[in-house]
Amino acid sequence: MARIHFVCKRGCNVSPRDSKNGIYDSGNWDISLDDARRLIGGYLYLHERKQERSYFGGIVQAVEAVRIDGVAHVDRVRFVIQSTTNGKDVKWDGHAHARAWTSGVLE
Repeated sequence: MARIHFVCKRGCNVSPRDSKNGIYDSGNWDISLDDARRLIGGYLYLHERKQERSYFGGIVQAVEAVRIDGVAHVDRVRFVIQSTTNGKDVKWDGHAHARAWTSGVLE
């Protein structure tokens, strides 16, 4: 099952879509739409820092292409996530160098 970790401080890229049912948006991430689509049905985890366990996570329900003007990479991705309890308190996995803000897609 595919999974990805992101550094996302203070939940800045998280907003409720249907909080009653635990559905949230997380975006706008600078990854390819093809990589994002590989994550549908897999897990997304958000961390304050790579050294800390995830504070939010869940199953990726859908991905949406978004365009953000005024940034270096204008084509971005928004994830629609079903929040789950086992999406929290997960250790970072994947790319861990000092400048990494994502683990990359992990299988």
